[in-house]
Amino acid sequence: MRFERPEQSTGKLDRGDFFAQKNIEMEPELKLESEKLNKLGFAVDESCRIKPELFLGPIAVKELKSDLQKVKDLRAKFDSEAKRSPEKLAEKNIGEALEMAKTIGVNGHWFGGRFLAVRSSAYDDFCGNKVDNLIYDSQTFEPLAAIDATTDQASKLSQKKEIFQKILEGAPVKYGYKLEKSEQAPGFRAVKSPNMRLPYFIISFESDELEEIARSLAAGAGGGALHQASTNLIKRLSEQADNFSKHPAIEAEIKAAYGRFLKIFESLKV
Repeated sequence: MRFERPEQSTGKLDRGDFFAQKNIEMEPELKLESEKLNKLGFAVDESCRIKPELFLGPIAVKELKSDLQKVKDLRAKFDSEAKRSPEKLAEKNIGEALEMAKTIGVNGHWFGGRFLAVRSSAYDDFCGNKVDNLIYDSQTFEPLAAIDATTDQASKLSQKKEIFQKILEGAPVKYGYKLEKSEQAPGFRAVKSPNMRLPYFIISFESDELEEIARSLAAGAGGGALHQASTNLIKRLSEQADNFSKHPAIEAEIKAAYGRFLKIFESLKV
C-alpha cells in the first residue's frame, strides 16, 4: 500500500476540485465534437466515446452482452470507490479532464485539424486493452494509433509488460472504426471495424501542463498553452515513433505503421 504525505494528498484533492469544474466547462465543446463525429459515421456518445452496443452484428449477441456487463460492473466499482474515497474521486476527475482535453485538443485545436480523435469504448478503456483514444488521419484515411495518456508515469510501471507487448504487436481495439472514401464531404466516412490492432503510444502530461490546457479549453481560448501542448505532443510522439520504428522485435506491419506515423509528425514540426 502506498501512503502519500498529507500535502501530496491535499494537492491531489485540490486538483480534483479544479478539474471537476473545468470538466463541466469543457462539456459543451466536447458535445459539439461528438455531433461532428456522429455525422462522419462514428457512433459515439456526448463525451465522444464509442458506443459498443451499436456493434451488434459485427459482434455476436452473447459476446456483446458479456462485454457490456463487464463495463457495467467496473463502472459500478469505480463509482463506489469514488464515493467512498475523496482521493479516488479526485483521480476520476483528473482522468476525465485528461481524456476530454486530449479529445477536444486533437479535433479542434492541434495539428492543423489534420487528425480525428475518438474516445475508445468503455470496454477497450476499462476491460484490459487500456487505450484512451483512437487517432485517424483525415488525409490518408488511415487509423493512425491507439493512445494512452497519463499524468502519473509511475502508475504505469506495474503495467510495463502489457505496455511493451502493445508496442511490439500493436494495441488490440475490439470496438474500432476505419475510414473509407466517400463522394460526400469531407471525402470519407467512418465504418465499424471490430478487432483491430493499431500502433500504440503512451504520452504523459505534467499536472501543471494539463491545468493550463484545461483552463484554455474551458475558456474557449487559444493561446500559448494550446500551441505549446501541440508542439510538445509532436515532439513526444515523434520520438516514440522513431524509437519504435527501429526496434527489431516489432511486428513488420506495426513497424511500418510507426514509420508512416513518424513521417507525418516530422512534417508537422515547425
